[in-house]
Amino acid sequence: MTFLARLSLANRTLVIMIAVVASALGAYAIPSLKQQLFPSLEFPGAFVVAPYAGAAPDIVEDQVTKPIESSFQGIAGVTEISSTSREGMASIQVAFEFGTDIDEAIGQMEQSISRIEAQLPATVEPRVIAGGTDDIPVVVLAASGGDEATLLDRLEQTAVPSLQGIAGVREVDVTGARGKQVTITPDTEKMVKKGLSPAAIPDLLRANGVAIPAGSITEDGRNLTVQIGDRIATVEDLKNLYLTPPAAAAQPPAQQPQIPGRAGPA
Repeated sequence: MTFLARLSLANRTLVIMIAVVASALGAYAIPSLKQQLFPSLEFPGAFVVAPYAGAAPDIVEDQVTKPIESSFQGIAGVTEISSTSREGMASIQVAFEFGTDIDEAIGQMEQSISRIEAQLPATVEPRVIAGGTDDIPVVVLAASGGDEATLLDRLEQTAVPSLQGIAGVREVDVTGARGKQVTITPDTEKMVKKGLSPAAIPDLLRANGVAIPAGSITEDGRNLTVQIGDRIATVEDLKNLYLTPPAAAAQPPAQQPQIPGRAGPA
């Protein structure tokens, strides 16, 4: 330490010049440094979203969350697994050690889910998602006023396309709005007289709510795909479905259970 002090005192001019040059280089370099409010970072983790429509939280926990959690136990680098089970949805968060290849980890998670897929309910399709700071919303806008359904439709038809057209915008989502929900109220007395059970209604919806591939045809040199059926999109589509009694002709729509439309949680 004494040697450095003596050297500095003996070469004051040189020390001052070195300090000035270092300060000048620093001042020159500062404007070229990249500064970002949300720098791009990848967190060593991923999460799984598994919708299970209509299921109570305890059913979601037993039939969806626990099997998926158990399948992740053997994945290398896992430090923590946490989950949330709520009505109609399971969410599992998996944290990995820093330095873990996230793409490889996601591949292992997807393989683990595929191995226990037979244990999950038939309608459950888990999705593995990895996020980073790029997924954090940069701008959040709020809108209110008037009928909520009308407002939601205007936002989706007008605001979302306009915002998506701005250069540099990757994604625009509308959240917090309630979608339309349809409640089916069976007329139990009429159904019993016709020999029908309320359980026939969900079976009817499942059978008529999907489009089934039916091959393809060639017309004017073009190959066209043919499908049978279509998705149920409106209340009128529901009213036009027929329940078939065991030993009778199909019921006309007027004798179907009442299907009012109302606004409710999506």
